[in-house]
Amino acid sequence: MAFDWTGLGVSVTQFLEVFRIVRICPDKIDAPNEQISLNVATLASVLLIFALARHIVAGADAGVAVSFIGTIVSAAVMFVTGFVILVRDSRSDAMVRVRKWGMFFVLTWIISLIAAILIDGIAVWSGVYPPPTSMVIDQIFLPGSLPPLLKDSFRALIMGVIALGILLVKTYFSDSKFKVWSRCSIGTILIGLLVNTALLILFLYSNAV
Repeated sequence: MAFDWTGLGVSVTQFLEVFRIVRICPDKIDAPNEQISLNVATLASVLLIFALARHIVAGADAGVAVSFIGTIVSAAVMFVTGFVILVRDSRSDAMVRVRKWGMFFVLTWIISLIAAILIDGIAVWSGVYPPPTSMVIDQIFLPGSLPPLLKDSFRALIMGVIALGILLVKTYFSDSKFKVWSRCSIGTILIGLLVNTALLILFLYSNAV
């Protein structure tokens, strides 16, 4: 199955809209329910960016299995997020919180995929080897001293830090009351980094699908 470019315009527009809304401390997102709900355009943006990242970064063809995984990963994130929140919180606004946190995780995932494409993907595509993240990791650890899974984990952490850093800066400049070192901010970053690292390892760097 070839890479599908037909929905790129809609996906980019939807991504920019979600980026405008989503912030660190998702509970404080102020947007109508329809803007924080997972829709076809959001899924399409994940599929397009994910397939491109898989092809360039991981060297995998964008086949049916990849398209299937790319399509359902956001829905799975929303489902797990909803399950955890609803189990822990029975307040009337719990479903709204589910949508806000779900979109936060999805947007972090998309930004980290874009970062992987721009930082490692273009370098690999241009024949530059090792890619920039490998060079950074090799500067910290002895080349060849880390097992592949651990090295991929560090790559995923780098992309997650970049994605969350972008959201942190965006939130800081868009909300004068936002505090970087607040419990909410630190907690959101740690949870987002954990979830995003797991997603990148499983669906991008593992090259398992």
